[in-house]
Amino acid sequence: MLSFCCSDFAYNYLEGTIPSECVSMNLTFASTVTYDSRAIVIGGKRRVLVSDSIHYPHSTPDYNFEGRNDLVKFVKLVAATDLYVHLRIGPYVCVEWNYGGFPLWLHFILGIKFRTDNEPFKAEMQRFTAKIVDMMKQEKLYASQGGPIILSQIENEYGNIDSAYEVGTKPYIKWAADMAVSLDTGVPWVMCQQFDALCPIYHGGTNFGRTTGGPFIATSYDYDALIDEYGLVRQPKWGHLRDVHKAIKLCEEALIATDPTISSLGPNLEAAVYKTRSLCYAFLANVDTKSDATIKFNGNSYLLPAWSVSILSDCKNVVLNTAKIFMP
Repeated sequence: MLSFCCSDFAYNYLEGTIPSECVSMNLTFASTVTYDSRAIVIGGKRRVLVSDSIHYPHSTPDYNFEGRNDLVKFVKLVAATDLYVHLRIGPYVCVEWNYGGFPLWLHFILGIKFRTDNEPFKAEMQRFTAKIVDMMKQEKLYASQGGPIILSQIENEYGNIDSAYEVGTKPYIKWAADMAVSLDTGVPWVMCQQFDALCPIYHGGTNFGRTTGGPFIATSYDYDALIDEYGLVRQPKWGHLRDVHKAIKLCEEALIATDPTISSLGPNLEAAVYKTRSLCYAFLANVDTKSDATIKFNGNSYLLPAWSVSILSDCKNVVLNTAKIFMP
């Protein structure tokens, strides 16, 4: 039978060890278990059982970064494709994941209140965040170490709930920011700006098994992403965004060199011009949602479909209009 020395087990379990004197390695179990009015009968012998309960999901567990949880492997894979990483540590992630990504055992910590100025929660949040940062540092994955991680993010989608916490909101956010910066990653930290997102989901994927967020929530996290749940590109969206990204990269040097000059071209029409001594790029916008417009700009005529932007290289030639979609 397996016996526990309970007085030492509670302490050493958190350290990941069980004292050897507390474990009997005689693991020959009985083949029959019955009972009578006196006791449980194990292998034909009445036994007095001294029992207790450990719910593993309710107890502070060991970290598991194996298999689908191998974050280091994922970051290295991204680096191998010559891409940067913006690492959102959270620890709250949402994504229709069970408990927003928090482990269930957090709920059972005495006095805990999630995502506000609450000491038990902040202690666990700091422990987890520091663990992730340390893992990345050990593998030299931050840009300050020559790695691909150029930004890190603390917290996520806080604008959905900040009003509910009232006086606890600002102290918590300030604490989270200070805590993150103190971890000395050598790269900037950011927080989400509510609905301001470039492209929220490139590949949605699947919440496998029972990781989905609750009853009647689909395991699919596809959300019409550019790469679908099965890893296939979704056209025409994928091809169109590829062309938009190429056009923006074409303008990169001018975009980062100067502020735009904004001018009106008529009702619901405007031009944003980025100009240096050697470069000129223009963004012509028609923000009318229903009507196309023909406009004059720098002596040339341009057709702007409703609710679209045309990007002009050299402030003359149209390299892309966002309303025009080309299949590959």
